[in-house]
Amino acid sequence: MKLLQVVFVTLMLAGTLLLAQSDRVSLTNQANGLSAAERARSGLRANFSEIAQAALFPQMRTGAGPHSRNLAVKSEAQAGLEQVLYAFQSSPDGSSPLGPLIFDSKGDLYGTTYGGGAGYGIVFEVGPNGSGGWKETILYTFQGGSDGANPSAGLIFDQAGNLYGTTSAGGANKDGTVFELSPSGSGEWTETVLYSFGASSSDGVAPSSPLIFDPLGNLYGTTELGGVSSYCGSVGCGTVFELIRNGSGGWTETVLYNFGANSADGGRPVSPLIFDRKGNLYGTTAEGGSGGCTLLFIGCGTAFELSPKGSGGWTETVLYNFLGGANGQDGEGPAAGLIFDQAGNLYGTTEFGGNSGCSYSGYPLGCGTVFELSPGGSGSWTETILYRFQPTNDGTNPQAGLIFDQAGNLYGTSSEGTSNAGAVFELTPNGSGGWTEVLLYAFQGKSDGSGPNSALIFDESGNLYGETGGGGAGHGVVFKVTKASLGELSPASLSFPSQPVGFAANLQATILKNGGSLPMTITSIQITGADSSDFRQSSNCPATLPPNSSCMINVSFDPTTSGTRNGVLTIIDSAINTPQTVPLTGMGQDFSMAPSSGASATVTPGKNAQYTIALAPLDGFSETVALSCTGAPAMSTCSVSPSSWKLNGSSPTPVTVLVATTASSAGLIYPGGLAPTNTRIALWLAFSGLPAVVLLGTGRKRRGSAICGVLLLCVLSLVTMWSACGGGSGMGGSGTPAGTYTLTVTGTYSSGSASLEHSTKLTLVVQ
Repeated sequence: MKLLQVVFVTLMLAGTLLLAQSDRVSLTNQANGLSAAERARSGLRANFSEIAQAALFPQMRTGAGPHSRNLAVKSEAQAGLEQVLYAFQSSPDGSSPLGPLIFDSKGDLYGTTYGGGAGYGIVFEVGPNGSGGWKETILYTFQGGSDGANPSAGLIFDQAGNLYGTTSAGGANKDGTVFELSPSGSGEWTETVLYSFGASSSDGVAPSSPLIFDPLGNLYGTTELGGVSSYCGSVGCGTVFELIRNGSGGWTETVLYNFGANSADGGRPVSPLIFDRKGNLYGTTAEGGSGGCTLLFIGCGTAFELSPKGSGGWTETVLYNFLGGANGQDGEGPAAGLIFDQAGNLYGTTEFGGNSGCSYSGYPLGCGTVFELSPGGSGSWTETILYRFQPTNDGTNPQAGLIFDQAGNLYGTSSEGTSNAGAVFELTPNGSGGWTEVLLYAFQGKSDGSGPNSALIFDESGNLYGETGGGGAGHGVVFKVTKASLGELSPASLSFPSQPVGFAANLQATILKNGGSLPMTITSIQITGADSSDFRQSSNCPATLPPNSSCMINVSFDPTTSGTRNGVLTIIDSAINTPQTVPLTGMGQDFSMAPSSGASATVTPGKNAQYTIALAPLDGFSETVALSCTGAPAMSTCSVSPSSWKLNGSSPTPVTVLVATTASSAGLIYPGGLAPTNTRIALWLAFSGLPAVVLLGTGRKRRGSAICGVLLLCVLSLVTMWSACGGGSGMGGSGTPAGTYTLTVTGTYSSGSASLEHSTKLTLVVQ
């Protein structure tokens, strides 16, 4: 070990020890604002998973037992999979919960906060209030003296219902305590300090992890600092301890192991312990080991086993030395405990390492990992990285341990990432030897919480419960995450451009994503709302949408009338937030035609009739309209001026309609019904009377014949006059017939094969 490294670790541990021995009120107030790296070096974290302990020793109630019922509560945060059950308010309430939660048999939750209360933290209970919400009860407020201060670990129950935990400071020697809380019949709880650390120079200092029971009721735990260590100097590298009832009502502590025995040993155990079926203890150290890492970390951390010797002592075996991100993308800084699967493999997380995508103060520490340790036949263990957290769109820097569900999926929390507020994640075996990560919930750092730093627990229905150190009212929250499918739509609304009536707009699409952890069964996709007939949808969505999968829904807009048109795209499915809806809006455009100076006119043949029609845009219509007129009587014409017009979207345009009629023309006409051949006869007869006129004055004898000729000429003249008055057919031109006529003026807008047409009626009277 280089001298410089020894100096670094000594300075770091000495500073941490001073924090552990001093009043941590100021540190508590800063806890919410610390980065993951700063929290890692200040001892303000505690991580725990009890699943293996509960499975191995079910008779010792550790609080991870079954929930008595599924408690449905109203969300106090954002809609979705997460519900805030309680938001801490700071003094006299708690602040900065750091340890994991536990259930009692009624379904109430118990935990501790590092700060708040009188400034030194509290023990709390959160349970249903009978009205759909949750209420908090403060069981004990630490005073910062001999009773302890600043608990940074969770609690466990014994079979009698007493609670056990640790404080990282306070006690008789200001180095932390092990305490018991016992309920009374009146609902009060009494605290008893079972042990105060720092009783000697070789004792442990600053316990930062929860306790566990063995089958005999003895307590086991770790201290972050203290103990005897030539490697770490007087501050010590931490210890593993045991508390045994001494028969006189007290407890006796025994240090089972002092870390830092050599340069390859681990240091700073801040994680809880677990037993295997043979009674061996397993855990991790956040530092130490033979791996070389950056910053002030001396070693990248270890996974270890403690085995009891026949002589009463314990032997430590380093199962794995973490190498850090600079050495093959391995993990670095295992701050959380381990859990077993049924085959005897160990699982855990590292806060750093894995890749170089995340850095702190310029140092590429990595974003953290999930790992598996598998035992070999010769006592060796092989590490497999199951997942490396990514710097974008992912959680990062997990400080807490993992838990299994019955299907073998892993669940945990990451303290940062996404919106720099952390996440709840699930890892599922993918069938080909790898694991797939799904973010069950990404914290937003607001009322929903920020910085989950402790292990999750299940209720009997598979819902997950945990805590965040910040967010809520600024002092952390107790939350519930329901594992389910979650429908997410992007964009969340569709607004279509203005469109002429009867013309379909270009398609717009919204993406439906299953952002949850279960498959989402889609029951129906439909358009609803007041103007649903104006919108149409089609999609490529399957009947079941797998987790983290998406499909596309296309919507078209075809307005049936002018004005604002509204609809709703509605998706009904099995997601927790069904139905999902997308508001739809568009504007239908049209034009109108109406007479503006009278719709009727009266003329005589040969005269013109003129009308004025207002051509008006509706709702911004600005297209070109072609104009025509039909229905004019014979011997007349009807024209529209202009014959087409491009509307400006706002102002009406006057259009002139002109009807020109034709007058009748006079000529030589024959009586009605007279055949054309008889015309020549009539003419001959008329002209044959001329001699008679001449003879009328030549003599008495011819006078009779002349009179007859004159009479014939008069008859022919009368026939001609009768025909000129319209009494028959003639050889001259006829005018516009008299009558009442209906004219139709039509406006048409066309584009492609579609058209929009309107018309108005006019009346013409010809006298």
